[in-house]
Amino acid sequence: MTLEDYICQLAKDLKMENTPEKNEDSIFQIDINNELSIYLQDLESKCYCWSMLGNVPKKDNEDLFLYLMKANLLYQATGNSSIGMDESSKYFIFSSFFNYELNYQEFKGELEDFLNYFIYWKEEIKKFKEQQQNKLL
Repeated sequence: MTLEDYICQLAKDLKMENTPEKNEDSIFQIDINNELSIYLQDLESKCYCWSMLGNVPKKDNEDLFLYLMKANLLYQATGNSSIGMDESSKYFIFSSFFNYELNYQEFKGELEDFLNYFIYWKEEIKKFKEQQQNKLL
């Protein structure tokens, strides 16, 4: 199956009004809700999937960076995904790769796992920032 096939089937399963289409950069955007969008891009033998976790703090960010580095260690706390930053270093990005050797149900399962870990880390970063803010007060 191709990424486009997976997206079409996913749109049917989720009863989306419109099937997401590629933008000019060949990236699919799937809006899960008002606060969460995921992006999928075809990279020949695999699919690259990512979403924005939030803003990188401008100061006092060393402890958060260390915390996220530990989460990334051997993908233990991220479910085979990675936490990094965008090119401008302004946003944390949660990303993963999915092989096209998966059947649709396996792909959907991988995507669900990705979203579950994403939601977990979005909340963890939010909590961490709040704790840091409270320490400063």
